Amino acid sequence: MDKPYINEVEALLKVSNITYTIVLKNLAIGKGSVLDKYMHQLINGKYLPYDKFFANVKFNPISSLDLLRWIYNVDWDKNFINETIEIGGSSTVTVQEMYRLYKKTLYPNADVKSILLPHFIMSMVFQQAYHIHKEDVIEFKRLMEREYPIDNTSWKNTMLFSFTPLAEVIKLDQ
Repeated sequence: MDKPYINEVEALLKVSNITYTIVLKNLAIGKGSVLDKYMHQLINGKYLPYDKFFANVKFNPISSLDLLRWIYNVDWDKNFINETIEIGGSSTVTVQEMYRLYKKTLYPNADVKSILLPHFIMSMVFQQAYHIHKEDVIEFKRLMEREYPIDNTSWKNTMLFSFTPLAEVIKLDQ
């Protein structure tokens, strides 16, 4: 998420007398998303090198389609004027749990062996093992370093909304 920059952006909008709503989302999932591409590559490999720090990052992935549906259903003339709100999916998961959900949903018979590595070795081994484009690795790491669980309280009392379960999102977007 881009939360570290929000105060400066809000200040600029206020000084400029611009009516705004800033929506910060957790990692979006769906066909072609960074997370989707990354998970497919991991599962299609023979080995899964990982480090505990990365595997334990918590976040609330949201379906890209749920995010669009949510945006469409907000009454922007009445709600969230001059506010910053956060939205994430309904489930808080770790990267490791997300990997297991992808594997269980799409590749239940995949035989992938997990290998725990020290954090400093992880990047070198990972890029070599999966031939993932350096830009994709950098983008995914950047996303994961800034992700955190979201409880959706800033908007839940204003509007009703139901999220698509993650397993269903993964299955439908293939």
